[in-house]
Amino acid sequence: MSLRKIFYAFPPRLRLLARRIYYFPVDLFVSKKYENGISVPPKSLIFTGGGDFISTGFRFIEFFKKYGGITPESHVLDIGSGIGRIAIPLSHFLNSKGSYNGIDIMSVGIKWCNQNITTAYPNFNFHLIDLKNDLYRNSGKNASEFTLDFPDNKFDFISLISVFTHMLPEEISQYLSEISRCLKIGSSCLITFFIYEHNDELTNNRFNKFIPQDKIHALMNEKVKSANVAYSKEYLEKLISKNNFKITHFSRGGWVAGNSAEDFQDIIVITKTI
Repeated sequence: MSLRKIFYAFPPRLRLLARRIYYFPVDLFVSKKYENGISVPPKSLIFTGGGDFISTGFRFIEFFKKYGGITPESHVLDIGSGIGRIAIPLSHFLNSKGSYNGIDIMSVGIKWCNQNITTAYPNFNFHLIDLKNDLYRNSGKNASEFTLDFPDNKFDFISLISVFTHMLPEEISQYLSEISRCLKIGSSCLITFFIYEHNDELTNNRFNKFIPQDKIHALMNEKVKSANVAYSKEYLEKLISKNNFKITHFSRGGWVAGNSAEDFQDIIVITKTI
């Protein structure tokens, strides 16, 4: 059994505990800060995937500027804000006329961000949402019925970094509907996915094998369905169009395209048309 399968065999709370125990010695001796003085979160608390925490955040801010057209005065919503990987580098970019709102289902991330980021940048706010996800938590409401607690046409830009990779079809359908409602016309949303154009990519890739569930999605682990989810590109294109978006950028991820890719996951940027 692989380490990944062993990890997923634990209930959500024990997965987090296992990470804290594993990285505890590292946190004792390693402490970093950003240029603006905000501390890098302890490695034992980071639950937002692999890669270098600092460089990954700044790399995505460049994507936001290049593909999403954000400015220092933009109003940004970060869905799946984690423990500040996007928020901290954005605090270097947004000015006092701009704003950032982050939402996440993990209280450890929201608490850390409010204590370490909001205290220094009052226009950065983090909100805990009570949703169930079998990768992260067993309790909460159904994500397929979730509504964003923000008014219509509020945001200039919305990001979801490795969020839809952990959600099922009826859940992402609801989220896209809410994103369309809250995003201004002509504004964009950047999303990362595992997207397959052909079924052989589900087994012949640089990540892991996915198990087809139907014509629109596949799971990496059928016992922990939200562990990693891959989606058919044809299905996503129809869903995106249905919610009044057009695709303005698409790049294949390193999981299928290799080291030349912009990110390990596929990147889609969608722009609200009406």
